[in-house]
Amino acid sequence: MLQRPAWQRARQASVVAAGELWSGRARDPPAKSFKVLTIATRASRELELLLASCPHAVKVLGAGQRYEKYRSKVTLLFDELMAAEEGDVILYVDALDATFLPCHHDLLAEFQAFQADIVFQADDFDWPNVEDNIKNDLFPAPPVGAHPRFRLLCAGVWMGRAGAVRHYLSRYFLAAGHVDGRAWDDQGWWRNLFLAQVYAPAAEARKDPLLAIDYHGRLFQMFRPYATYVRQLEDGTVPAHCSNRRTSWQQTHGRGRVILPAAFEARPALAMGYVSDDRLPLLMPPTQQQASQTVPVAVADDGERKWDGSWLNCFGSCDGNGLSSFALAYFMPCVAFGFNAKRALLGNIWLHGLLYMVFFLLWNAVVNAASWNMYLQCGMFENSDLSAAEGHRKMLGGKAALPEDASLECQASANALLASELLGVVFFVAGVIYAARRRTLIRQKLGIAGCFMKDLALWCCCAPCALCQETRTLAVNNVQGGQWHGPTRFVVPLAAPVQVTKG
Repeated sequence: MLQRPAWQRARQASVVAAGELWSGRARDPPAKSFKVLTIATRASRELELLLASCPHAVKVLGAGQRYEKYRSKVTLLFDELMAAEEGDVILYVDALDATFLPCHHDLLAEFQAFQADIVFQADDFDWPNVEDNIKNDLFPAPPVGAHPRFRLLCAGVWMGRAGAVRHYLSRYFLAAGHVDGRAWDDQGWWRNLFLAQVYAPAAEARKDPLLAIDYHGRLFQMFRPYATYVRQLEDGTVPAHCSNRRTSWQQTHGRGRVILPAAFEARPALAMGYVSDDRLPLLMPPTQQQASQTVPVAVADDGERKWDGSWLNCFGSCDGNGLSSFALAYFMPCVAFGFNAKRALLGNIWLHGLLYMVFFLLWNAVVNAASWNMYLQCGMFENSDLSAAEGHRKMLGGKAALPEDASLECQASANALLASELLGVVFFVAGVIYAARRRTLIRQKLGIAGCFMKDLALWCCCAPCALCQETRTLAVNNVQGGQWHGPTRFVVPLAAPVQVTKG
């Protein structure tokens, strides 16, 4: 019997207490002091996947309510924690892009090992980023063994004691002074609290609950899974190399983060499976490493971004992406044009494909039809001296190219051909300007160097070359949702270290 995907099975989840408590597949009820919270005003596939993956009952706050930006998040959490015991441990995850790997791990034991009151997920991106570039530089460097880029705080996934969280959230409302202050961004609020604690004198820092960041991924992992891996998560067929422990992961879009699942270690501090550039750090002795299976991951590129290959090199590197991009751009240019707009600019694939057809293909068909009609109406001019060369000479000399005895139908078809050719020129110029402008928008969106005049010249001189280069670049660098994810490479995860017992 075929098993339905996990997100479909989760639709059978029971709804308790007027839609506030959503019970997933709660096989292992947690202790009374442990609660898993999330916020969602309506059902979604992402929420269903979260509920189906969590082994505990998840309380969903705000079901059926109106979400008012960040005000709702902080208000719902504060109201929920008012009834919680001081020592209750709260695990909060955003419902939009978080789930649990189906592995076993003692979250409470790992949390207590931090000796902190609230532990946040490590991140390499701080959003919103208004004035925060300066503040990001204030974050301390991660400890030895942690990925150097993941030194920021993420307020979307955290674990903490209810009393400590309630303490800080109460200060949030007092600092606001009025109800409008609840609309402040909670990410910036938690970031400022953490930095204030880092740079505060030791005596003052001890007055407030201690905040910490999970640099080593002992509780949370953030990574960009490959599409195949996401489908395996949804279908419940997760590879065996993820069966070592339980952890939470957050699927991100275009934030440049590169982390693999926390399945590559027996202890997180010993063998984190981070991937940076083309290297896999060897955080275990080489004698304890075993090649298990290759895992495709999107590796972000922090270097200069540029078009993949020259515009004259239509096949790229002659690999799968290069050949498939050439085939798509050559045989189905409308689809390639619309597909690029969808991947890079979040446009409608059919609308942009239709525009390409009108600008570059439809007018050509009209000109060909007019030429064929003129051929049928005027014949081969057997009874005239109008050869091809003679006709060209007469046209250049300012004389009519048609014979004087040409029929009215022939003259009308010739005028129609001339009009269609002029219309074709107008459509081609408009199409070149439109396509060049769209290429410029893609460059600006992805951070590729260049200028509009170069884009215009390329589309004017060799439109198929420009389309092929754009299609290949987006495919090679995994551009999805307007974000540059980097090329996909295959890495070999590290096996768990072999424990040697000396007798």
